[in-house]
Amino acid sequence: MQTNVQLNVEKDVLTVPDMAQILEVSRSMVYSMVNSGQIPYVKVGSKTRFIKSQIEAWLADGGSKEEVV
Repeated sequence: MQTNVQLNVEKDVLTVPDMAQILEVSRSMVYSMVNSGQIPYVKVGSKTRFIKSQIEAWLADGGSKEEVV
């Protein structure tokens, strides 16, 4: 069951430190999630970024690995 999730964040593109704070985990855990394909992300050059709307949808679905794009 998907519920509506809205992050209380002004930015549309989030950084690894932003995600660590939102998920209440360490930065290294965020990188682990990226490397294992558990969280939707994009690469901008060598930088890892997260699209707010994709993260909201991912969280609404319970953080399901199947929803990673």
